[in-house]
Amino acid sequence: QSGYYVSMLGTGFDGNANKIVISEADEELYNRVGSAEKFAAVKSGICEEKKVNGTNQIVLKDTNSVCIYTAADLKATANSTATKILMNDIVVTSSMGALKGGLEGNGHTITSSYNGYIFSSVAGTIKNLNVNFNNAGNGFASEVSNTTSVENVNLTGNINATDQTNVSGLFGKCITKNITINNVSSDIN
Repeated sequence: QSGYYVSMLGTGFDGNANKIVISEADEELYNRVGSAEKFAAVKSGICEEKKVNGTNQIVLKDTNSVCIYTAADLKATANSTATKILMNDIVVTSSMGALKGGLEGNGHTITSSYNGYIFSSVAGTIKNLNVNFNNAGNGFASEVSNTTSVENVNLTGNINATDQTNVSGLFGKCITKNITINNVSSDIN
């Protein structure tokens, strides 16, 4: 069948390495969502496009959980009350802002090459996440000021902070008594 070739990992049809064939009708969807992973999630019916904070995002169907594929996805939705679910490992090179609504790491890793805190503040549930500091940063979040639960989080790598104020692995300071931390490990230099 004729169709449009789209970049994707693996060997595709007709011997075109790293490509798949999609129909002309699906080309607009692919271009709109911006990646083969997001296209596959929407076409499978697991995810759908939905407005979050005024922009189209890929969310799990029938939930308010946003699928995060890139650091740009995380930054665009960090301040929303939706739960953010990592769909693969990501690298951050700038602050992601305030994290609200929670973050489900889904066993994936956030690697920070940013020389500051990944998040300015956090509130919600953070779980099943690996965080690696690549010779940068002050820690995961500058502060916790609202009810927060942290579970199954692993911190690794090297922090090389230029600002020695509130340098930490997880949180710089805690402004709430409503915080629960379970099964958090840290192996940071």
